[in-house]
Amino acid sequence: MADVHRRAAESMPRLTPDEIATRGFAAAFRGVSELEVRNFLKRVADEMTTALTREAALDAQVAELQEQLRHPPLVTEDRLLDALGEETARVLRSA
Repeated sequence: MADVHRRAAESMPRLTPDEIATRGFAAAFRGVSELEVRNFLKRVADEMTTALTREAALDAQVAELQEQLRHPPLVTEDRLLDALGEETARVLRSA
């Protein structure tokens, strides 16, 4: 059953913050307050913008880390000595 919902959601176009913020609704007798609906939709659009921005930043960070894994820095004698020095200092501190 979850597969059906997932496929249906994937086939629908993604909502945009602008689409949420500008969505209109038909007037109805005994309907809801249009101002409250507009304010809520604006809040949802703002939250979505924040989430999309964070998602893009995290995607960029993942790509950068994957690139670092594909091309690790070369181990030079200086780097190795620096790392050994740090480890030695850590061992001496704990002793």
